[in-house]
Amino acid sequence: MYSLLNNIFNRGIQSGLDFDRKRAYRQLNAFNFSLTIIAASAVFFAVYLKVKAGIYIQIVSAFFYLGFLYFTPYVKLQTIRIVTIVFYETHIFIVSLFAVSPTGISFFPWFSSVFITYMLYPMAAALFDMSVFRHMLVAFVQIIFIQFIGHYLPEFGFPVIPEADSNLFLIVESTFTMLIAGIFTYLIYAENKSVKLSEIVRSQQLEKLLAENIEGKAMLRKQAKKLKKLDDTKNKFFSIIAHDLKSPFNAVLGLSKILRDKSGDKPEFQKHAANLYETALNSYNLIEDLLEWSRAQSENIPFKPRTVNLKNELDGSVQMLQNLARKKQISIESSVQNNIHVFADINLLHSILRNLITNAVKFSNNNGAIQISAKMKTRFVEVAIHDNGVGMTENSLKGLFRLDKKESSPGTQNEMGTGLGLLICKEFIDMHNGKIWAESTEGKGSTFYFTLPLAKQ
Repeated sequence: MYSLLNNIFNRGIQSGLDFDRKRAYRQLNAFNFSLTIIAASAVFFAVYLKVKAGIYIQIVSAFFYLGFLYFTPYVKLQTIRIVTIVFYETHIFIVSLFAVSPTGISFFPWFSSVFITYMLYPMAAALFDMSVFRHMLVAFVQIIFIQFIGHYLPEFGFPVIPEADSNLFLIVESTFTMLIAGIFTYLIYAENKSVKLSEIVRSQQLEKLLAENIEGKAMLRKQAKKLKKLDDTKNKFFSIIAHDLKSPFNAVLGLSKILRDKSGDKPEFQKHAANLYETALNSYNLIEDLLEWSRAQSENIPFKPRTVNLKNELDGSVQMLQNLARKKQISIESSVQNNIHVFADINLLHSILRNLITNAVKFSNNNGAIQISAKMKTRFVEVAIHDNGVGMTENSLKGLFRLDKKESSPGTQNEMGTGLGLLICKEFIDMHNGKIWAESTEGKGSTFYFTLPLAKQ
């Protein structure tokens, strides 16, 4: 029995509905189910009093309430609620007309069953979370209306309860009224109790979440403190590299370069000296790239953008790298116009251009060509550095600008790199709110693109 009632009261409730929505469905279903039973029971009372119209009205009402209950899952909730309450008010109004005896009932029958019956309106409104005042107003208007027309109902042929049976009717009607009132009161009580229990559960859940949040914050503070300590250790470590390793490397580089240049009459010695110089130079470049990248990660690089002539800075970077390109007889051509001004940090811009042009030289064959161009867009300039070198595979292209995929491939003359150059470029371009990407075809060359904001005119 409990399972059956539970299924009836939960009609229309679907997974994912919030508590208030589920509560509204249970209220509506309980209301229609209760009135179906009461209207069906009232049929027997109408039969006993031999009021055919009352029999028909109660049968029709029972079927209507049952229909509302059946169609609840298929109709919009607000619509079925309004239809139910309006039909309920009409039903009570019509049934109350039968209670008016030929002699009439005293005006404003405060203790009559009609008055008690109409007080069920605000109770129904409370159950539905609707306007209690509106339903009380409707109830009083209908009571007054009944009193005025009570004397004239027999003249219109409207069936009324015989005066001899009026006392019995009042007793039965009062019993049904109290029964309905009891059901409404219980439903409101049950829903309020359910809401209260739900709020208790919600409160407990919130307290639990709050406790977990406090515990989580404490753990985060502890981890943040630990991470800060690790970060300070890392910065100290790189500081040691900067001050304690760079100076000795400068001496090693200078000495190895002298040995390489002064050993022309001893081929074997010159070979080893050249290898020593290249190894020292690669190690020094690695230290430089590590320091530059770590400073970018820790946001220790000063960022001071200003209006910069792109062509002038590009020409300066190309001039610095001409000796490197000349060794492989690579030409570097620029078609950048002199009227392009960007809003950039000049030191970071030099690093970006130097890394990308060096990368193009590294992977270009002897007698190759590098072309640099720029296109002005609405708010930014798009720079392209194209080479006709060895190019990249699709997998290599996907792994660019990613630390977890960092790898350094030897150049066309086995030039070694650190693998950090492109990461540094991306960090610096991101600081300018720009973008960097590449296109490449294996065996045909690569093109690296990046954007920088245009300077305001």
